Amino acid sequence: MMIFSALLPLVAWALFLGFLRSRGFGWRTAFLATAVLWGVSVTLLTELLSLFAALNRPWLAWGWTTLVLVAGVMFFRSGTFPKAQTIPTLSRLEKHIVAAISIISACTFVIAIVSPPNCGDCMTYHMSRVMHWLQQESIDHFPTSILRQIELNPWAEYAILQFQVLSGGDYLANLVQWFSMAGCIIGVSLIASLFAATARGQLLSGLIAATVPMGILQSSSTQNDLVVSFWLVCFVVFGILSVRELSLAWTALMSLSLGLAILTKGTAYVFSAPFVFWFFLQDVKRSWRHAAGKYLLLGIIVLSVNLGHYQRNYQLFHSPLHSGTTFYFNSRVTPAIVVSNISRNLAIHLLTPLETVNGFLLRHLRSLHSAIGIAIDDPGTTWPGRTVEAFWLGVLGIHEDVSGNLLHILLFMFTVAALACKKSLRSTLPYVLAVLAGFFLYCIMLRWQPWASRLHLPLFLLFSPVAGLVVAGLGKGWIERGVMLFLPILALPWVLFNLSRPLVSFKTPHRNFPSIFTISRQSQYFANNPYSEHEFLAASALITSSMCINIGLKSDDNSWEYQLWVLTRNNGMNGPRIEHVDVPNVSRMIPKPPFKPDCIVIMTHSGKVAVEGSGH
Repeated sequence: MMIFSALLPLVAWALFLGFLRSRGFGWRTAFLATAVLWGVSVTLLTELLSLFAALNRPWLAWGWTTLVLVAGVMFFRSGTFPKAQTIPTLSRLEKHIVAAISIISACTFVIAIVSPPNCGDCMTYHMSRVMHWLQQESIDHFPTSILRQIELNPWAEYAILQFQVLSGGDYLANLVQWFSMAGCIIGVSLIASLFAATARGQLLSGLIAATVPMGILQSSSTQNDLVVSFWLVCFVVFGILSVRELSLAWTALMSLSLGLAILTKGTAYVFSAPFVFWFFLQDVKRSWRHAAGKYLLLGIIVLSVNLGHYQRNYQLFHSPLHSGTTFYFNSRVTPAIVVSNISRNLAIHLLTPLETVNGFLLRHLRSLHSAIGIAIDDPGTTWPGRTVEAFWLGVLGIHEDVSGNLLHILLFMFTVAALACKKSLRSTLPYVLAVLAGFFLYCIMLRWQPWASRLHLPLFLLFSPVAGLVVAGLGKGWIERGVMLFLPILALPWVLFNLSRPLVSFKTPHRNFPSIFTISRQSQYFANNPYSEHEFLAASALITSSMCINIGLKSDDNSWEYQLWVLTRNNGMNGPRIEHVDVPNVSRMIPKPPFKPDCIVIMTHSGKVAVEGSGH
């Protein structure tokens, strides 16, 4: 029954895709449009059922069954069935590109299926918020010591929640990001085609996107940077189409994509703004009246998609966006601060395995900051408690929090230089400026942080179509062959040796990293904090033996909470009620039914776990 329930969203997807193909959509456009319709369906179902505290398997199954019936009627009443996609004849090089993308996608798919969620943010709030929603059968805000569980944009977790409830566990949780990576590869190849790239240029664009190290690492996790990247890719595709063709459908899909991107992660505001401005300028050239109506509609749709989350935040924080925390943003903006943030954010992607090279970079970064008269770790522009030097000395290059994208940043620099030299490729210049403007806006607004590489991921994926177009358009076969050969080969360490979920066992001087095939699923939850596994197991055993029905959780604002849910509940689904107690922030004011804990679990972000009041 659970397997059948979990298939319902996928059946709805397939029927929506068939309907759009029968209406004449190209397969890539239909794929992206189907994703947007499906994403909106997830949002509507989640918000609607939450109003009645009915986010449970029976009601979600009924909801998706209804969507399957609606999509089925639309598909079969269309009167035509999509023709089988003709597979074009590919050259040997193009076949190798397809094979490389397929191998990377297959390997990351296996990792996503075999491994449980285990990244730091997943344990702290991505997966923990899902469990609180599942427990209360609604997405209403709840008292929590970890405000990120309620204040941050929630769409990726909506999708995870749907599969968690329908499948009865977290076995499909990582696939939300994996699917987003696959969608990005398809989407960037479509963007390349919109700029008249050859078939080879489109395939190269897909390969460049598929080999971004940060993308490979995140494609098997429950982070949300790939999800927001995918919605931004959809937004750009439909935005370009809406500018070229006066069609309400393109405008609606563009607006819904942007709404879903914003509902997924706040960086969407920053990275989408230059594209909105570019699209607006092009529409104004056609007609002021048309532009006014189009962007009024866009604003209404984006607001509607995000209205539920905005309302919940405003009710608690008196702001639709966040709780008022200020350390996300630069405390001030000056030319020196902008130069500092640009240089530090670029430097993250220039780190190499060679300490001498990294030391050279750090020395010159210090010299630059001395010249512009600002500290390299200026407290007003640096994440609290973090320093650039500590990041440089302790960086783990194959980790989803901090991995840079060295080859891709060098390839993109080469691409910009080629655009400046070759006039025939300059049709993409406004697009390139929009991507670069997103990066500059990011540096102006947001503090430097060691894990900025994952926040930059949408920019790397959005730049991939231009890189593929340029590499293919230069007419230099040796450059094409070099990109095709070196990118997949040099991406292998990120495919095979993901420090959180290694496909192949390996050792470092400080630690062994067993393959996901040689370690239990339970132990894999602790891949990023292995030294706390014993404490969690001891605490959960004590709770189980004491038959605690209600567990009070006392934690700081960055504790790894999700493991407690997994260990104390049946497959993470049914078991004791877990609620935060002694909450030190404004969320303690949220009305909740009376809760008397049988025991208190005290937890810190360092991995310490203690149980009090269990009767032992």
